[in-house]
Amino acid sequence: MSLSGVTVQQDVIKAYEDMRFKKQPGGIVFKINEGLIEVDKEVGEDINAMATALPLEEPRFILFDIPMKNRTGIDVVKTVFIFWLPMESPVKLRMIYASSKSVILKEFRGIATHIQEDDKSALTQEIIVAKVNKTQGINIR
Repeated sequence: MSLSGVTVQQDVIKAYEDMRFKKQPGGIVFKINEGLIEVDKEVGEDINAMATALPLEEPRFILFDIPMKNRTGIDVVKTVFIFWLPMESPVKLRMIYASSKSVILKEFRGIATHIQEDDKSALTQEIIVAKVNKTQGINIR
């Protein structure tokens, strides 16, 4: 349980485990509902469509498997945790999500890249891949 009193539903943990072993482009969006982190929706491999569908006034936690190249140029799929925290959301809601982030990350073991974003225009394949590469010390031009 987090400082906010929010807990993670078992189906969230199962969804993460299923996604972790599948390693196919696509993702899952999570939300907080009545003190529980739960699956909001599954999204396809089009990250731009996922970003467009995010609410402008509510934060979300997102797990997304994104195809990219590793440092040796081999095609891989990396799981990225995205914390969608739009500036338009009410301060109380932003605080609840921010104080609950650690509880969901504790359940999502093995995710190396965490991104926090408040601008939908930054949620593109190119920008996310660049951020993942930067966190892993890869400088691809």
